[in-house]
Amino acid sequence: MKKKIYVLPDSPAENEVKEILRSLSPPFNPRTSEQLLISYRQIQSRLRDAAINKIAVNTHHTQSVSDGKHTVTLVGQMDTPTRFQKFLDILR
Repeated sequence: MKKKIYVLPDSPAENEVKEILRSLSPPFNPRTSEQLLISYRQIQSRLRDAAINKIAVNTHHTQSVSDGKHTVTLVGQMDTPTRFQKFLDILR
């Protein structure tokens, strides 16, 4: 199963990401899950720094993690994804 999580400077909360990972069936590997949470924290921290310092409007980070059963991609960006972006995600 492929899952894409959009990370913005102020959302989602870490608990929401953990809940998404818990909802995967079969369960996501705990070690891989922890690595994904570390990547999530790093991406969100970079986005917050960019937002506070107004470094660039187009700051974008992507990280994919797989445990063989699932592939979860974190997409860090400054703005919320458009409906068109979400639609394209469904097709991919």
